[in-house]
Amino acid sequence: MASESSEAEYPTGPTHPLSSPVPPTSPVGSAFLVVPTLPPAYMSHRNSSENFSIFPSDASSTTATGYSTPISTEYKGLLGKDAYRNYTKTETGGVASYSVVTLARKDDIEHMAIWKQRLYKATPFITVCILAANIVYLFLRVRFTLDAQRHDKEIFYMAWVFIAVELGVVSPMVMHQFWSLFIIKSRVRQKLRLLGPEVPSVDVVVTCCGEDHDVILDTLRAAADVDYPTDRFKVILLDDGHDSALETAVTHLKERIPNLYYRSREKIPGVPHNFKAGNLNYALEETANMKAGTYFAALDADMIPEKDWLRAIIAPLIVDDRLALVCPPQVCVSYSIPLILNCLT
Repeated sequence: MASESSEAEYPTGPTHPLSSPVPPTSPVGSAFLVVPTLPPAYMSHRNSSENFSIFPSDASSTTATGYSTPISTEYKGLLGKDAYRNYTKTETGGVASYSVVTLARKDDIEHMAIWKQRLYKATPFITVCILAANIVYLFLRVRFTLDAQRHDKEIFYMAWVFIAVELGVVSPMVMHQFWSLFIIKSRVRQKLRLLGPEVPSVDVVVTCCGEDHDVILDTLRAAADVDYPTDRFKVILLDDGHDSALETAVTHLKERIPNLYYRSREKIPGVPHNFKAGNLNYALEETANMKAGTYFAALDADMIPEKDWLRAIIAPLIVDDRLALVCPPQVCVSYSIPLILNCLT
């Protein structure tokens, strides 16, 4: 059962004390970015060119909360008036205008090494080579079998059986490789970021069911400690384990994070509850009673989001009305890496 009133709305107040300050919407021609700033322990495990904060594009380096990072050449070449776009969206509360910046030509710039990108582009050539090799092998296999039969003047029945088996095995692979020639194409997804304080509202839900309390609470702290106006998003824990101790811990944490909520659905014996899917469906119904946000985002109990994840995943949804779902990549790291600042412990 819900532990709080279903009339809860987005809390008002200043940006979360741990979040980076959100600049006003950048005018056309100026160049400011909003991208993640993480503790040094995590920055050492990532490409340094990804860890920007707010800085002018004509600078060669910047200091963000004490961390100095170089400006990527890939980013620097794209900044300017053509990198910024304003989008007007009709929402429940009326018409809103949002600013989106293009940070890079491709959205996988930090996750795909240059050699991997080049190898991907060479895939059609590699596929043709594989197809040719398979065809040549089967041709030689049949030819040598026929030559052996003519030499010994007898039919090698078992050899033809093996050839038939090889054809059965190779044919699906050849068809798959042939089809790959038509489905492989260059990636066209740009790396986008939502800028400024004018942002759509978001309901961020965290699903759990019996996980360790420390893991869950770390995820809640990280979900709240993001570069996004506090009054524009809620963090809702969906506890499918009905853990009273966890509810108490979340209640204490809410004193420091006003936009944090605890919810636990009722499970009736004998009625299918559909596990995590049912929990998420419950969240869609529950958030409707809490003045639902424009967008709905979901995290698992052990997911630590980066500070700009909301600005990253919402930007494509604003730019392209055809999109209904955005799934960001996941980076697996040791849980011992201190991603969370200790200010909320």
